[in-house]
Amino acid sequence: MNGWTWDGTAPSAAGCGVSDAEDRARLAAEAWLTANPHGTAVLGTARLDDGPTTLSAHWVKDGRARRSRRLRDGRIVWARIPAPRPGAGG
Repeated sequence: MNGWTWDGTAPSAAGCGVSDAEDRARLAAEAWLTANPHGTAVLGTARLDDGPTTLSAHWVKDGRARRSRRLRDGRIVWARIPAPRPGAGG
């Protein structure tokens, strides 16, 4: 199964989510960013995996990724970044 994940960090908060559609994941991340204006979020594709070293399924990031950026007027935009790779420490 493929989906979209987002992870948000702020000085005193964190958030994350998974969706089957990019627009829903982006809207959820933007809602979190609105509530945490000093935060940033990464949105990316992922696949459900049940690797040989786990006892349950988990999401593995595997494709396109974007990082949030807040413009001076308060709008949130997304810029492409290299997708995090499994085991890369990120």
